[in-house]
Amino acid sequence: MRSPTVEEHVLEDKVRRISPLSETLGTLRLTNINLYFMPLYGGLRPVDIYPLTRVVGWRRLEYGINEPSIEITFSNLKSEDNETEHPSLMLVFSEERHCLIAELHLGNHCESSRGLDLESCESAWAAGAMSNYEYLLRLNYFSGRSFCDLSQYPVFPWVLSDYSSDSLDLSDPGSYRELSKSIGKQEHRAKRTDQKFLTCANTKKML
Repeated sequence: MRSPTVEEHVLEDKVRRISPLSETLGTLRLTNINLYFMPLYGGLRPVDIYPLTRVVGWRRLEYGINEPSIEITFSNLKSEDNETEHPSLMLVFSEERHCLIAELHLGNHCESSRGLDLESCESAWAAGAMSNYEYLLRLNYFSGRSFCDLSQYPVFPWVLSDYSSDSLDLSDPGSYRELSKSIGKQEHRAKRTDQKFLTCANTKKML
C-alpha cells in the first residue's frame, strides 16, 4: 500500500483509553496517517502517536454497559524513549457513529491481518501447528476478552492438582484436577467450601 504524502483529518472525538487498572480521558484525532491520543489531564507525554502503518488488526468490543469501543493491535510499536509500548490500544467512544467511522477508516487505509478464524485455529491446534498457550489466547480473543480490560481479562483453565512435588508425572491421573467439578469442590477444597456454604446459610437465617 502506498503511503500518503498529505495528512488529512478524519475524525476527532472525546474518548477513554482503557488499561487494566485505569481509564484515561482524552481526545482522539484520527488522520489518514496517524492516530493521536491526547490525555485530558496530562500524562507522561502530551500526545501519544500511533502510526496506522503499524496496525495489524482491530476488533469491535463492548465495554461496561454496551459502550462502543475498539481494540487496535500494533506491531513493533516504540515510544520516543525507545521503550516498547503495549501492543494493543482500547478506546471507548462517546458516540456509536464515531466508532463506526473509525472502523471504516481502519478498514480502508490499513493493511490489516485479523488472524486466523476459530475453525482454522482449531485445525492448527489439532494438527500440532499451534501451541496450547497460543490456542487458549485465541479462544480468549474470539470470546471478546482483552488484556486491556481487567473485567474481561483472559482466563486460562486450571488443569493440574499437584503443585508440591519436585517433579510431575504427566501420565499419572492424580496429577490433574477433576474437571467434572468446580475449583471449590476439588478434593482438597471441598470440606472448606462446604463449611463456608453452611456458615453463609446460617448467617442468612439469623438475619
